[in-house]
Amino acid sequence: MLNWMKKAAVAAAIAIASSTIVAPPAGAIAGGRVNNADSLALLILGGSQCSGTVIAPEWVVTAKHCVHQGNSAIFIKKENYHPKEAILHPKNDLALIRLDRPTSATPTLLATSHLQPQERATVAGWGGNEFTGALMADAVVQRRVHNLPDPLAGVTVIESQIERGRIQLGDSGGPLFDDQGKLAGVQSAAAGPGTVAFHVPVTENAEWISRHAGIPQPQVTDQPSDDVDAAKYPTVVPQPRTPVTGSSVLESVLNYGLDLRSIPIPMSS
Repeated sequence: MLNWMKKAAVAAAIAIASSTIVAPPAGAIAGGRVNNADSLALLILGGSQCSGTVIAPEWVVTAKHCVHQGNSAIFIKKENYHPKEAILHPKNDLALIRLDRPTSATPTLLATSHLQPQERATVAGWGGNEFTGALMADAVVQRRVHNLPDPLAGVTVIESQIERGRIQLGDSGGPLFDDQGKLAGVQSAAAGPGTVAFHVPVTENAEWISRHAGIPQPQVTDQPSDDVDAAKYPTVVPQPRTPVTGSSVLESVLNYGLDLRSIPIPMSS
């Protein structure tokens, strides 16, 4: 049985109540490496901690199941923003959050090609259990799948294996970058110890994202890979390459040989 890391999705568009709060202790992808994408956002939406990606000066894309009413704040490049509006996808686990003011972070471009099996990619997020800042991890695309168990029943997602590191709860809504550094997926769920991730494919939702965020729709250059029936061909969930130690920092050193002590953390303004 898959150990799904996902909350219940919100069904309708809502306005988010905002207030200035300090980000609670938060770690990152367990056993990851230093994040180098300044477009990565830490989202606190009604007490739900998630990740997101800046795609325009006033817009962050995240997972729909991350959106809750209540005290909220968004941290980007150590600055604190308030969410003004949430636009939720009618079917897929996608949401667009409009900021109260433009951010100076460099927006991530939307992918211009569909992810294919065995393509290398990178995940990033604020999950985990230690105050180390956001981290990234290497991933390999496995396939495009449908007919998964709840909460992914009825949708098609990209399945990837995390090579070094593990997806955690707070990584929901975070990016899957393709080999060009473009946004190819939005983190929706994970399985097992976090070694398999499921992302909403951005290319298949580019029109919706572009239209609501007011950004140019990318010209996609190829076709999606075959859609595999996961009920007939179940997901294979590998064990982590390195031992699960309970310390993200130790797992990072084992995976990437990095010193994480100097990673900056977000601060409220």
